[in-house]
Amino acid sequence: MIDRSNINQATVGFVGFDRFDPSPHVLKNIVLNKAGLKESSDPQIVVCAEDSDSIRVMLDEFPASTVRILFNCEMGAVDFNLFDYVIGWENLQLSPRYARMHPVLRITGTPFLVPALQSVESVPFSSRGFCSFVYSNSRAHPMRDTFFKHLNEKKKVSSWGSHLNNSGTLSIPGSSGGYEDEKLHIESNYKFSIAFENGVYGGYTTEKLFSSVAAGAIPIYWGNPEIGLDVNLKRIISVHEFNDLDVCIDEVLKLENAPERLAEILSQPLMTREQENLVKKSEDDLVRLFRHASKTAMEGRVMRPTGTTRTTVEITLLPMLKREKRIARRKYLVSRFLQVIGALEPVIKIMAKVRELARKA
Repeated sequence: MIDRSNINQATVGFVGFDRFDPSPHVLKNIVLNKAGLKESSDPQIVVCAEDSDSIRVMLDEFPASTVRILFNCEMGAVDFNLFDYVIGWENLQLSPRYARMHPVLRITGTPFLVPALQSVESVPFSSRGFCSFVYSNSRAHPMRDTFFKHLNEKKKVSSWGSHLNNSGTLSIPGSSGGYEDEKLHIESNYKFSIAFENGVYGGYTTEKLFSSVAAGAIPIYWGNPEIGLDVNLKRIISVHEFNDLDVCIDEVLKLENAPERLAEILSQPLMTREQENLVKKSEDDLVRLFRHASKTAMEGRVMRPTGTTRTTVEITLLPMLKREKRIARRKYLVSRFLQVIGALEPVIKIMAKVRELARKA
């Protein structure tokens, strides 16, 4: 158990936490309600997301004496040069400056497997279609598209997202929970679901696998080569367990026609008891990290390198990040302008046709 007595409480601020995914909200709850820190607009500790705009705000608006904590929401590596502490994906032992926020904790907000990871009421497994593919991001690691295309050549994979769509609109009548709710209902109509991450990185596991399981499907997973540390490999098909994509695809096709083997996979728990304990440990580790950061802040110290070299890097980095934001803004405005022009194109053609008819009249 964590000793909650005699805690030095520092104030904390959050940058880049206005995201739609649950993990920033889960972490914020742990910081404020479990670690006991107080939120402030003039904090001693700043928790910053990994994107360049958030880092720009951190460097621009908070003094160098502020204790910095990096929260890797998306795929990214630890950075102890700009930050005193890191909350990441990697399975590392770097206490007290590092803690891993377990994927289940990020998604459910609890160290226990509650209804958020139970199967939704769905189509009976024997009546389901073959396999679903629901993605909108076309810039992910090419492995995802490659697997989809190879499997689809042998048996149709139903793609419902905007990327590689071959099945129509994603919208589900009566569904009011947004994209994730619609995706869950789509997956609940299929035996398998392609659950590939946007990239490959040790420890990086997002909601894609858990969504498939919650839908009562069998996820065909790729992305985190260490996935067996987080979930029960007997409940999923891990592409990392195969030396060749075609061998994995052949195994999926064989499984579809083997009801007893499918039933055995579905009967497996998503996590073993030991793996569930790791989720609770992850929450405790996060509390310890923030308690340590609070103590550091109260003492007026930072843990990251300071001095000529690091100061020069930060002085150089800030203008680069500001320039990057200006360029991104210009690109956005140009794209919106082109969209408006594209929307007006039919009207322009009609007006030209009217003018032409008027001249002939």
